[in-house]
Amino acid sequence: MGFWAPVRSGFEPLRHEEEESEAMKPRNYDNHRQQKREHQLRVNVSTAALPGDFREVLQRRLGELERQLLSKVAELEDEKSLLHNETSAHRQKTESALNALLQRVTELERGNSAFKSPDAFKVSLPLRTNYLYGKIKKTLPELYAFTICLWLRSSASPGIGTPFSYAVPGQANEIVLIEWGNNPIELLINDKVAQLPLFVSDGKWHHICVTWTTRDGMWEAFQDGEKLGTGENLAPWHPIKPGGVLILGQEQVGAGGVPGGAAGRPSGTRPGLRAAPGPAQLSVRLPDLDLATAARRPAWMASVPAGSARAILWPKGLRAGMGTHPALPGRDRVGVDTVGGRFDATQAFVGELSQFNIWDRVLRAQEIINIANCSTNMPGNVIPWVDNNVDVFGGASKWPVQTCEERLLDL
Repeated sequence: MGFWAPVRSGFEPLRHEEEESEAMKPRNYDNHRQQKREHQLRVNVSTAALPGDFREVLQRRLGELERQLLSKVAELEDEKSLLHNETSAHRQKTESALNALLQRVTELERGNSAFKSPDAFKVSLPLRTNYLYGKIKKTLPELYAFTICLWLRSSASPGIGTPFSYAVPGQANEIVLIEWGNNPIELLINDKVAQLPLFVSDGKWHHICVTWTTRDGMWEAFQDGEKLGTGENLAPWHPIKPGGVLILGQEQVGAGGVPGGAAGRPSGTRPGLRAAPGPAQLSVRLPDLDLATAARRPAWMASVPAGSARAILWPKGLRAGMGTHPALPGRDRVGVDTVGGRFDATQAFVGELSQFNIWDRVLRAQEIINIANCSTNMPGNVIPWVDNNVDVFGGASKWPVQTCEERLLDL
């Protein structure tokens, strides 16, 4: 009987390989774990060494950034210092130029004046004559309101005379402040009159202000900061004419001697003016009048037709275009107004004037008080009181003065 030999199938080699593979797994697994542990150990060792290196690198980098920052700061400081120096030099140069300019302006304002400041002077008019006066170089623009303030000192009697007058062609009494004889001080505007309750002939310094506006002819009068009078209807709606002549100390009269624009109207129309006794009636030939002239004729000429050449019979003491000054009895005058022309000694101011200022508005009462009590220096914006704007003639003189200090001595 023979032996049976098993037949190997095709799967036996695979099984054998699997068995060998299974036998090798423990060894491979151990090797893998060993390699993994070694790698982890290397990683741990590298990780433990990294912080030190990183800090060193970081410190180097921070140090470099700090040096760059300090360098930039130093650079900016240098630029700032340079800019400051340039700005300071420019500022100093600008200030130097401005100071030089201001000094030059001051020199021009003072001219050859020996006064402490351009406004620290007075005009002295010691005698009642027709040749002592001061003249303001500047003239007035057209005005619809004004304030005129001045310091004055006078003990003249009777009446202090005319502290100032402003005349324009055709009207010598455009603006006048006058006290003559025993009459009150008068403010004349366009030959219209308001009597002011001011009393200044005591030989002491007084601050006088008058305000006026063309609206309703409103006016105010101040003495030493106190409002003593007010009124209206003084030359209402009349604008002050420009381009005239401002005189200190004299009333401007006509070429023939007519005071204050009296030519061409009766001398008695001004309140307080009394014509000297004369013939009961006089016959005068009036010049031909055109329509424009007729439209401007005063009310007292309303009955005289334009172009009339007939004789007019005037009441006693009134003569058309002729008059006798109350202070000069028997002296008849006929003339045409002359701006800056002849003066009448009887109307001359006797005393001292200072701080004559004109504004083109009505000052507030508090502003006038502040000027009068010397708490503010406020030059006129139209006519300021400065040395080089005032000329004196005929023996009038300019002297240094501090009106506020001298006023205290008067108290």
